[in-house]
Amino acid sequence: MKKLITARKALTDNGWLGTVLGGDSFAVMRVLLIAAMGEKLTASELAIYTEVTKRLEAPAEPVEECHVIAGRRSGKTLGTAAIAAYIAACCDHRDALGLGERGVLPILAASMQQAQTLMNFARGIFTDIPRFAAMAGSITADTISLKNRVDIQIRPASFRTIRGFSAVAVIAEEASMWQSDDSRNPDKEILAAVKPSLATTGGQLFCIGSPHARRGEMWRTYQKHFGPTGNPAILVANGPTKLFNPTIKQSVIDRAYEDDASVAASEWGGLFRNDLESYVSPEIVDACTVKGVAQIEFAKGRSYVAHVDPSGGGQDSFTLAIGHVEDNVGVLDLLLEKRPPFSPEEVVIEFCEALKTYELHEVTGDRYGAGFTVELFGKNGVTYRHSEMTTSDYFGGFLPILNSRRVQLLDHRRLAAQLCGLERRASRVGAKDSIGHPPGGHDDLAASVAGLMARIVGNDNWSELWGKFDKALGGDSPLPGREDLDEDTRAALQARAARLRAQHTFIG
Repeated sequence: MKKLITARKALTDNGWLGTVLGGDSFAVMRVLLIAAMGEKLTASELAIYTEVTKRLEAPAEPVEECHVIAGRRSGKTLGTAAIAAYIAACCDHRDALGLGERGVLPILAASMQQAQTLMNFARGIFTDIPRFAAMAGSITADTISLKNRVDIQIRPASFRTIRGFSAVAVIAEEASMWQSDDSRNPDKEILAAVKPSLATTGGQLFCIGSPHARRGEMWRTYQKHFGPTGNPAILVANGPTKLFNPTIKQSVIDRAYEDDASVAASEWGGLFRNDLESYVSPEIVDACTVKGVAQIEFAKGRSYVAHVDPSGGGQDSFTLAIGHVEDNVGVLDLLLEKRPPFSPEEVVIEFCEALKTYELHEVTGDRYGAGFTVELFGKNGVTYRHSEMTTSDYFGGFLPILNSRRVQLLDHRRLAAQLCGLERRASRVGAKDSIGHPPGGHDDLAASVAGLMARIVGNDNWSELWGKFDKALGGDSPLPGREDLDEDTRAALQARAARLRAQHTFIG
């Protein structure tokens, strides 16, 4: 990359980007971007730089990565659009591109809507500022093609779609909120997939976002590289909204803290939340997964149980989990998902056929739709029983089962991704923690499996349980573990145990 003008001139000259990042409200972002490009800071700028990075020395050359972790409305998106325009239009990348090759500057975000906000800023730069407009070739909804063989493009934040091109830089928008039903570590996999595209160009990675839970790549990068001991090639800045953008009214921030201090500390204070934890690690989910097995067929002699997570066909999926217990281990035999849009009536018919394949005429689920679900399943010869427990309760009961490896899961990518994406939120009033998907996420598959397993594997008090079917069998049956039990009697008792477990909800 060869600079045609310095980043300082581009970001401060009104003929270039000075009208975009001018004024005191963008002072911190200007300093960070100038420093990220390896240009010398003034004494006053170095003081600002030290305040948000906790480093006494600014980079002497362009950094490989720049991570800006700050509160909402800090000017991160507009600042990043400006540096994207600078790198794309004010730097020459032709020496790093092959014959006829075009360099790409991808904007990656959790949703097209988020990416579009940054793209709109970039589009404004290339239409409203004459010097940049003169460099633009064609401009579409998702691509700005420049005359110097560089394209600024919106790209989905997916590790499958960001390969095979040479990137002159990469913008990762709100990376802390990236989620995927197809990946257990979406941010890690996406960034790992895109970094090789920067290798031949020497391009930079810019990650921006507000802090969220203490997990994921943004949190790990912050832990490892924020402050004086971090890698000099990886610049990490962190601070509250008011520091980055002093024009925000303090009264707005104060009200947010009054409403919910934990949320406000993240949204406006620039702090990672200490009331959110990961539900389960990918390593534990992997250990509980039977690789290469997508379904276990029905087998005579097994006692099966089913749990559904209903949906009306709007935003959520309708899911069904069927399983059995084997040697005190819950085995997931079948997992079905119908993703919206769909007809609930048609899905119930399909699910009832699957239930009957496993000789089941009863299923349990939450109270979604109340009489609606009971009626639909009843029309198809299946009794629908309402659970008194919440999905969060099921997740709470399922966690010790996962951690103790007392479950065998099918090899299902979306299930694994949903389990690893769950968040556990600590209560502020001494109540039990709540567990669920993060904002914009899904947990439908995880909910049906957790509901199933918490019911059939969630109680270790075997003496109490065996006592219940002793009574159910008339009180004369010997307890398990006695060596005088023949094989048929033991099998009968185990079958009765599974049926009894299916009729009661136990949370261990």
